[in-house]
Amino acid sequence: MLVKRVRRYIGCEMFIELLRGLHYLHTRQPPYIHRDLKAKNILFDPNAGSSGIFCKLCDFGLAVKCWTDETGSTVVGPPGVGTRASMAPEAHNGRYKRCGDIYSLGLIVSKLMDIDCAARITKMEQAI
Repeated sequence: MLVKRVRRYIGCEMFIELLRGLHYLHTRQPPYIHRDLKAKNILFDPNAGSSGIFCKLCDFGLAVKCWTDETGSTVVGPPGVGTRASMAPEAHNGRYKRCGDIYSLGLIVSKLMDIDCAARITKMEQAI
């Protein structure tokens, strides 16, 4: 039980660090969308940060500037750019938004904290 609590605490600390990185990316002028957030695109430095963990986003090869339409910041591009398993549902149709990065980050953190959200989402998508 203690191990699970510690794991979740560390997962929350990492989530905060990663959200700070995304906030920086999403609040530039113009904003950028990463489009390929996954565990392999996160670097860890155990010697930094308030909790002893510091996370950095990396691999900006698919990152793009976004423009704003009536629904918010959007990038229209070829469908399926990025890692399919960690893409937001709308990205499969080529519509990338900043919230898609948040979706991908949520999947990463759910894995870090041992929450099986990905399986639940897959079941929901199959039901639709």
